[in-house]
Amino acid sequence: AALLWAPVFHGLQTANVTLLLLLGFAASWRYRESLRGVAVASGLTIAAKIICWPLLLWLAATRRLQRAAAALAVALAVTFGLWATLGFSGLLDYPSSMERLSNEVSPGSYTVKALAVDLGLGSTVGGALMAAVALGALGACVVLGRKGDDRLSFAFCVLAAIVASPIVWLHSFALLLAPLALARPCFSRVWLLPAVLWLASGTGNGAFIRSQNGGDQ
Repeated sequence: AALLWAPVFHGLQTANVTLLLLLGFAASWRYRESLRGVAVASGLTIAAKIICWPLLLWLAATRRLQRAAAALAVALAVTFGLWATLGFSGLLDYPSSMERLSNEVSPGSYTVKALAVDLGLGSTVGGALMAAVALGALGACVVLGRKGDDRLSFAFCVLAAIVASPIVWLHSFALLLAPLALARPCFSRVWLLPAVLWLASGTGNGAFIRSQNGGDQ
């Protein structure tokens, strides 16, 4: 069923790191009660891609402060350790490089802002909607975690990693396999719902939505 998901197919097709991030999220949940296990799983996942930082929020919200600190330490050690092998070449330019990349490609991705612009709502409204959705997901992660609802808090942690990202490709939604597996550990029709994303267009969001507005693919 998972292989029927368009995001999973495109993740395999493009050999993208997203599927390894999915493994990292799953391992973080599996070893959440192990200091060493969750520190390594979450730390490596965050080091691989900074958008996975909501894992730290989830750990902190569910009162696993020591584990959150350990995961942060692993993420920083791996990140700066790898930069050190390059002599920290390009480290200071990295934020500006990411900003340029985001400005160039995010309009064609699946961010809330890009989808809002495609629907004619404008960049300002789209940015506000994106911020609201991201803050809502992060807030739900914290509130539910404080209430002891570990699974829902984790689910919103995964969702926040997607909606708060400045660039969201189709394969990014493969991360939703983790919370779905927790909610529906046995096969059900819900597992097939994401198959509708085959109506989308490759890794970007152009063809299906923009064609409705008479725009270019």
